[in-house]
Amino acid sequence: MGRTGRYFRTAANALLIIILVLAGLLAALFLLANRPAGGGRAEDIPGIGRYKVLVVLSDSMRPAFAAGDLVVIDTAAAEDEIKQGDIIAFRGSGKPGVPLVHRVAGTEEINGETFFYTRGDAGSTAAGELVRPPDVLGCYLFKVPYGGYLTRLVHTRAGFFMLVILPAVLAFLLEVKLLKRKDLKERLPWLERS
Repeated sequence: MGRTGRYFRTAANALLIIILVLAGLLAALFLLANRPAGGGRAEDIPGIGRYKVLVVLSDSMRPAFAAGDLVVIDTAAAEDEIKQGDIIAFRGSGKPGVPLVHRVAGTEEINGETFFYTRGDAGSTAAGELVRPPDVLGCYLFKVPYGGYLTRLVHTRAGFFMLVILPAVLAFLLEVKLLKRKDLKERLPWLERS
């Protein structure tokens, strides 16, 4: 095999490794995201360090994001940095333990305490919610469209097989095939056993 073929094979192997690492990171993110968010505290939300992952449950924030999207928030955002127009995750007054993600429509001062007035983008006339700063869980960073659906898929037997087991088996088989190649044995004679 010529020099070009070796370069191509090396590049293909490097690309395979990069794809497998990214697939592993995404699988870990999706597995984390489907853990239930416990008592409504930032520490109870699944994630890595200060970055937490939430699955959007409704279309109240369309067009910013839709039901089924995966949203990553930063829990280290300081409450004095939050301003009108920012999207925040917070403990809602509805279902306990289920965080909400809405846009800050303004601030309001009540009895010397500042509250954030929030509401979804989709309901321009719907009443919003007043949120106390201690109830803020974090600020929105980015979304993974349809990522929430993937988290649910990973937690089914078929989805886990399709997105975790099958790629791992394919990667293993490709590596075995590479190890069996004659030119690899010629370059690494210690692999050849008679």
